[in-house]
Amino acid sequence: MTAGSLSPAARLAPTKRELIPAILRACNLRPGQTHMDLGSGDGRVVVAAAQLGATSIGIEIDAELASKSSAHIKKLGAHGAAIVHGDMFDADVSRADAVTFWFGVEVSNRLMQKLRREMKPGSRAVEAIEPPRVHRWHSRS
Repeated sequence: MTAGSLSPAARLAPTKRELIPAILRACNLRPGQTHMDLGSGDGRVVVAAAQLGATSIGIEIDAELASKSSAHIKKLGAHGAAIVHGDMFDADVSRADAVTFWFGVEVSNRLMQKLRREMKPGSRAVEAIEPPRVHRWHSRS
């Protein structure tokens, strides 16, 4: 774990199912694009993005939750969806067309610094709040 990482004991607050369509509309995902959900929890956003034709990868720091989510995705047969056990601050987001996340202000601010540095031009980062907040980059900072 890095100095900037979250504890696996961080409180799980699943994304409201009724908010997922708005989040994914804000991502403006197209078939064949790559989506990442940082702090993917039970994988519900990952599955929904894959159903749109994106390759969707969830990053989850809690090993047990990542394992359960992966098993659930396999059971669903959700092609293009995967959960990886890891620290979002160590994740390679450079190939993502869209990244989704929801954390408190302090963690979100630190995460936004990483995303600004590492995401490719034209990519989107969407905070899973009501309404979803979209951040776009035209160049790497």
